[in-house]
Amino acid sequence: MFKRKTTFYVRLILFILILSTLPVLLVGTFSYIKASDAIHEQVSEDKRSSVYQTQTNIEHILKTADHSLTYFVNSSLLRDTLNQPLTATQFQLYNDIRKELTHLQTYEIGIEDIVLLSTNQEWLMNNWGLQRITKKEIDDHFQRYFELPVNSTWIYEVDTWGSEFNEELANSCSTQMNLVKKLPLNSNQKTGLAIASIPACSVNKILSENSQNEAFFLLDEQYRPVGYHNLSILEDDLLSDGTLIEALATQQTANGNGQFSLPLSHSTYTVTFRTSDYNQWTYVSVISSRELAKQSNAIGAFTMYISAGVLLLSLLYSWVGSRRIYRPVQELYQMITATFSAGSAKKPPKDEFELIHAHIHNVLDLNNELEEKLQGQIKQLKQFFVLNLIKGHMSPSEIETKYETFQYPKDWRQLHVLTLQIDSLEGTKYAKEEKDVLLFSINNLVETLIPEVERLTPALLNNTVVLILLTNVDQEQKRDGFVREKAEAIMNEVRQQLDISVSIGVSLPYDDITKTQEAYDEGIEALKYRIKLGCQSVIFFSNLAHTHSFHTYYPKQQENELFDALKLGDKSNVKDHLDALIDGIFQKDLHPSQYQISLLRLLNNTIQLLQTLGIDSVDVYDKKTLFDQLFSLQTIDEVKQWFFTKLIAPSVHTVAERMDSQYRTISDQIIHIIQNEFDMELTLESIAERLHYNPNYLSSIFRKETNISFSEYLSSYRLAMAKKWLLETSMPIREIAERLCYGNSQNFIRSFKKKEGMTPGKYRQSKVS
Repeated sequence: MFKRKTTFYVRLILFILILSTLPVLLVGTFSYIKASDAIHEQVSEDKRSSVYQTQTNIEHILKTADHSLTYFVNSSLLRDTLNQPLTATQFQLYNDIRKELTHLQTYEIGIEDIVLLSTNQEWLMNNWGLQRITKKEIDDHFQRYFELPVNSTWIYEVDTWGSEFNEELANSCSTQMNLVKKLPLNSNQKTGLAIASIPACSVNKILSENSQNEAFFLLDEQYRPVGYHNLSILEDDLLSDGTLIEALATQQTANGNGQFSLPLSHSTYTVTFRTSDYNQWTYVSVISSRELAKQSNAIGAFTMYISAGVLLLSLLYSWVGSRRIYRPVQELYQMITATFSAGSAKKPPKDEFELIHAHIHNVLDLNNELEEKLQGQIKQLKQFFVLNLIKGHMSPSEIETKYETFQYPKDWRQLHVLTLQIDSLEGTKYAKEEKDVLLFSINNLVETLIPEVERLTPALLNNTVVLILLTNVDQEQKRDGFVREKAEAIMNEVRQQLDISVSIGVSLPYDDITKTQEAYDEGIEALKYRIKLGCQSVIFFSNLAHTHSFHTYYPKQQENELFDALKLGDKSNVKDHLDALIDGIFQKDLHPSQYQISLLRLLNNTIQLLQTLGIDSVDVYDKKTLFDQLFSLQTIDEVKQWFFTKLIAPSVHTVAERMDSQYRTISDQIIHIIQNEFDMELTLESIAERLHYNPNYLSSIFRKETNISFSEYLSSYRLAMAKKWLLETSMPIREIAERLCYGNSQNFIRSFKKKEGMTPGKYRQSKVS
């Protein structure tokens, strides 16, 4: 016992320790990762904001200079001045232009010099004064500006002409940011230039305002450095070897903004860049990834200390908590071993929980077994209650008591009895012996498909599934719609699951449960109308015509036509006459019993006709009598099929065989007479008199058997004999005509030529030659 206790106790401590430690490790790791990601994202966002702020500051200066110079060059004063030679007499005009240039060169903008050039008047004006300039000097120093594709642009360039026209500019930065505008701005014919120069050195002052732990670059549209700051903090030379330029060209995006990691030999850098939409210059911030990770590392260390402290507390809790948790388990184990005998167990339990589990499992199994037996008995008792209710074998007080006992729904207003029967198993995959099993399956389907709150327990009675449906609708139309919906749902489910058709009879609604027997009779009565309405029908008793008159309808004319076709062995039309007769019986709206009387009359008349015709070999008997078979038919199609297969088809076959044999005998006799007496006067009437038949009857029989008429056969046979005599004898044509009973030789010649295409004489000559 001690060893078992120690083993389970250690497992319990380990389980609680893992249960408490694992979340701490997961949460700590997750917290560190999320915090690091958040800090890294925040720092990255700060860098993007810093680059954006630097871009805004620099572009503010550039745009201010651009707007000021644009305003100046569009003034009427400058437009007029460009076309003036600016001689000594125009000193006042020159002085006004100088004042305007001075006003543009403010400290905030940082413009160091502004050059105005007139190519037509060949003069140049800047801070150094007014100078005359030759065409060659214009071509050497300023022609490239006229060739620019746009009228106004910023150009980063090394000083190539400023020192020649301005000594102060020669002492400034070696690189300039020049704003070049071709004048006039709104004219296609350019006759001058306005160039505002800002030293590139002034950009470094703005760049130096950024953080001291990052390097900053300003690159022009050709990725040449316009300005930079704090390059000394970088361990790699990013500009001289082209590494940074190549990476920027690769990482450029559609909106010109981005951030990427750049691993190099000494360190990995985070590069943040923005490309200006104003002049396509690129603002670049470069910072070492180690600088970005400093705050994340601090958070990681803090998270590790906190996690370690929580783990220590978890160890203490595991030790104390496991002792408390194990105490009730030990007490339960001791109680079970003291109460139950363990001798019946196949093998001793491994630990306390296995023993407890085994005993609890046994108790639950016994409980489930008892519940299943009880539920099965309750279901049977409910079905027995419903059957007694249908049969009317219970008193009202007994019905009320058992209804309460079985806890059937009480909130109903009307009841309907639905009687369900299988239409037919003919043509299905089921045998007649399986009908009971199918009804049991349908009963289970109904029980599953209709909710318990809407029904009593369905039951089986006399090959019928009986369902008492509860409704809670006052309006008749809605109530009937609800009942029809449930009935059609049952029919469709049976069709889908079992692939058979059923019909359902629906009783009148009633609110007194003691009248269930009457409602059941109404449902059964409604099903009898399947013989008129067909299979797969929902038949409401309320829709039936309840008449008590004993009137039947029997189409005698259709019966005569059927029997005439039967007597003549007319296989092709007898089926149509039978269908017309049965359709005529059912064309009137009568009670099903009245239809059965008419069908019974047809059966009796047919049997009498067969006896009259002497047909005794037709097998019309089965395990059931003909009358029982007839009364078991449920649809019009079944009635038609039964009469045809059982009676009409075999009978008409027998009659046809008899008549065919008789026809062949008569035709042979007529042919024999023609072949022996062709040289005599023969008529159909004389032969009919000799054979004791009607001439019309003989004519129809002969044509039916030989496919030609009597006169055609007689003429063709005589023609054959004439051809034989023409070839084998020298008998004159006149004599041949007389022997073949032609009135004169001309009639014979005319008839022969019509058949053979030539006269008898030519026929004889052609054959002899």
